[in-house]
Amino acid sequence: GSAENEEKSEVQAIIESTPELDMDKDLSGYKGSSTPTKGIENKAFDRNTESLFEELSSAGSGLIGDVDEGADLLGEYSDHNFFGMGREVENLILENTQLLETKNALNIVKNDLIAKVDELTCEKDVLQGELEAVKQAKLKLEEKNRELEEELRKARAEAEDARQKAKDDDDSDI
Repeated sequence: GSAENEEKSEVQAIIESTPELDMDKDLSGYKGSSTPTKGIENKAFDRNTESLFEELSSAGSGLIGDVDEGADLLGEYSDHNFFGMGREVENLILENTQLLETKNALNIVKNDLIAKVDELTCEKDVLQGELEAVKQAKLKLEEKNRELEEELRKARAEAEDARQKAKDDDDSDI
């Protein structure tokens, strides 16, 4: 109904007033990365959402084994691998920053929505109280109406009796 549309438009307004939430826009101008192209595309970050394990696996099969053995990064890796790893770490830091920005934006919207729910709950309670008062008033008026109808019925019966009596008296006078 119209209440549902009103709710949707309020949520839409919140999203539009919070640019971080517009998933069609690129959050920080960040384009591309050295991650593999397979996986789900996430429009918020213009990159895929493969797991860290997948990203590290794609960097080379030897990489995980070396890291597991606690290899000294500077000593064990060639310059190429080290800089590749540095780029990967930069990408992860950037992604983490973007995730934090999105999380903060979502927290703002969540808090706004919680406040709106509280407001609507209070409004609903007030309206239910008013509805209850109106129902009580209606019952009292219906009761009063019944009493008045009963009085009217008695008055009509008395008037009819009085008319009948007057008619009988007139008939007896003749």
